Amino acid sequence: MNRRLSYLLFLFLSITSCDWINPEEAIPSYLVIEAPSFITGAGEGSAATKITELWVFIDDEFMGAFPIPARIPVLQTGQVELRVEAGIRVDGRSATPDIYPFYAPFRQNINLSTATSTSVQPEFRYRAEANFAFIEDFERSTSIFRDVVTGTPQSRMRISEQNPFEGTGSGLIQLTDRDAFVEIATIGRYTDLLQNGNTVFLELHYRSEVPVSFGILGYQQGNPEPTELSYRAGFNPSAEWNKIYFDYTPLIFGSEADQFKIILQAALPLNANNEFELDGAQVFLDNVKLLHF
Repeated sequence: MNRRLSYLLFLFLSITSCDWINPEEAIPSYLVIEAPSFITGAGEGSAATKITELWVFIDDEFMGAFPIPARIPVLQTGQVELRVEAGIRVDGRSATPDIYPFYAPFRQNINLSTATSTSVQPEFRYRAEANFAFIEDFERSTSIFRDVVTGTPQSRMRISEQNPFEGTGSGLIQLTDRDAFVEIATIGRYTDLLQNGNTVFLELHYRSEVPVSFGILGYQQGNPEPTELSYRAGFNPSAEWNKIYFDYTPLIFGSEADQFKIILQAALPLNANNEFELDGAQVFLDNVKLLHF
């Protein structure tokens, strides 16, 4: 090979290798997803939610889970189908983000253009097939949480007008040195929670001076006494109103009972000397919903 051909070959390889190392980058379009709204229908209770992430799909391709609001670079252009799922933190834990199964996905056809931002504000609703075993908004004179399993009659949950989350009332449990540990359940039992699916959630708003745990009292048909008591998860003290979603599916699915009460427990904390750290404490609940398919 003469010197001229060797030079031309070297020049060709140099040019093509630069293309391999530094390929031309595609210019993305941008999808901007604003804070979503939530709408409830008749018999679905409060529209207040705690959606923490948005799970985004374009033409059924998963783009990722994004905090709110989100600005997402997208290589697709032209007409696409956008699907957005509402994300929550199951049992209030940051380590368990997931799509909330009872919120219907938001869908919209959008047109994406290179180097252009397209803004969308999702609108969520409950799925049509979601069933509400109960909704307790504490707007009546009595609460469904009035079966005192542990405690005195004075520890029964009552309706309070003291700074409710919304509406005129919220549920209040008052802990004292005489009622330092209480367990309170719903007055009614709930059946068929897994009749058409395998998903049960309890969602609620709360503010509390002490930790609170939630679980089930299980009954078998024909037996007036509970056959099972299990606790699933709970929340820590919070001076401000907060919302949490509890996944009750493992409790219900793993139980041999066929009827269930929802139960909660709260207690005054003890210090190292086994003395109460507080003289008393208050627990407030609002918008408690038990959902299943």
